[in-house]
Amino acid sequence: MKHFFYLFLFILLFSACKTAKNTIKNSNDAKIYRYSIDLTDTKDDVLKIRLDVPQMLQKKLLFVVPRIVPGIYGAMDFGQYVKDFQAFDNEGKLLKTQKIDVNTWEIDDAASLSKITYGVQDTWDDFSNGASGFYRSAGSSYDSERIFALNYNTFIGYFEGFEKIPFEVNFTKPKGFYGASYLSPKPISENKEQVNALNYNDLVDSPLMYSLPDTAWVKVGSTEILVALYAKNQEKYAKPLAAYLEKILTYQKDYLGGKLPVEKYVFLIYHEKNNIKGNYIGDGLEHCQSTLCLLNSFDLKDLDGFVGDIASHEFFHTLTPLNIHSEEIQHYNFRNPTFSKHLWLYEGMTEYTTFHAATKQKAKTIDDLLDVVTKKTQDMKSFDASLSLVDMSKNAMQRQDQYYNFYLKGALFNLCLDIELRERSKGKMGTQELVQQLMARYGKDKSFKDDELFDTITAMTFPEIRRLFSDYVEGTKPLPLKTTMAKIGVEFVPSLQKLVLMKNPSAEQLQLRKWWIGE
Repeated sequence: MKHFFYLFLFILLFSACKTAKNTIKNSNDAKIYRYSIDLTDTKDDVLKIRLDVPQMLQKKLLFVVPRIVPGIYGAMDFGQYVKDFQAFDNEGKLLKTQKIDVNTWEIDDAASLSKITYGVQDTWDDFSNGASGFYRSAGSSYDSERIFALNYNTFIGYFEGFEKIPFEVNFTKPKGFYGASYLSPKPISENKEQVNALNYNDLVDSPLMYSLPDTAWVKVGSTEILVALYAKNQEKYAKPLAAYLEKILTYQKDYLGGKLPVEKYVFLIYHEKNNIKGNYIGDGLEHCQSTLCLLNSFDLKDLDGFVGDIASHEFFHTLTPLNIHSEEIQHYNFRNPTFSKHLWLYEGMTEYTTFHAATKQKAKTIDDLLDVVTKKTQDMKSFDASLSLVDMSKNAMQRQDQYYNFYLKGALFNLCLDIELRERSKGKMGTQELVQQLMARYGKDKSFKDDELFDTITAMTFPEIRRLFSDYVEGTKPLPLKTTMAKIGVEFVPSLQKLVLMKNPSAEQLQLRKWWIGE
């Protein structure tokens, strides 16, 4: 039996999304975290971490390892992997420390703090069907002879209140290993490299993979794309995968008006082979300008569809929430986050745009799109219809079982919104144009107030649009899919259990369909 599982996640840390260049000026006087990590010394899968501490002049400091990262709505508690935490003064003497929760250490007499050392266990080993736990793409795995798949949130911490100062991470790497990341490691000597980040958000937003190189670059418009692959069986596949991704990203570029929203993007890909054809599991964590993809499958060619699906979804995340986001996301708290109520936009709009763009750019047919809508309509029925999209979003940690509904009901709501806008504007405006206008209004550096967005969109469009948000996003009324699809000459045929094009649509239905999908 075919087993198929995708876990799509999205991580976006907005102070890191200003595409700042990897150029931090270090000086003895500047406050900067200086980390040192020897990847050649990982006994029992434990990284040894040393932090040379900038002078903080604080009586007490809280050292924090994240409880959670954006896009994940269950507590990961990365502090559970830390062991032997010790703090030293400038004379090398131990300072008193107290672990106040699983992710936080309090350091007394911190004004004399000079150095911190600790070890960090990796969070997963083999990525296989039998492995336990989700969100492995938010974790790290160490194999000193083959691969280091690294998310900084698992092994690098910060002092609470000092998240915004620069980070310097110095790696000693195994001979011949290549470090692939959006924040590219800079060579210091033959086997020593350095990563510089503007702040903690910048660092965590750029996962790093060290392995023997299998890489390929392609250029889509003005955007440079790096594909870095590690295959456990040592096969090479980066070049054909990059060629496949180039086709997908090209039609997305055209849908976005001829330019992708970033100048550089990195795909970090880990593959394990299994022995059952058609049986595979995938896990992908998306960032501002990179994605970490993990796949266990029979064939490396399975990466085409898996990474292609993630690429299709990810590049529309560069619209929202990269350029359109609330204050809750802009000022993310790694210990105790609060959540925006607009996952209908961040995930629902992104998912809708993914399949709408593929059809509008002729990469897929309208029948393909209707099959996607049919399946989402059916799958949506297994989720809690009494829970509004707003309540799901605000309580995403408590209702993780409902999160996937944003890819279903959230996407289908945006379908209804798009067609309603096209109808009222006589084809001049849909969600494609709405997102562009919201980007121009806000952008990467300006957040909106969570409670104001619905009224803002209404003022930008039509008064009647507010009712859609009241009924179907804030409220729990069933989506008007039957009447909405009828407007474009589409009906549900019970005998086929699917949506199909009407045989004799009216001129008005054909016109609205053309405005909506370009036909």
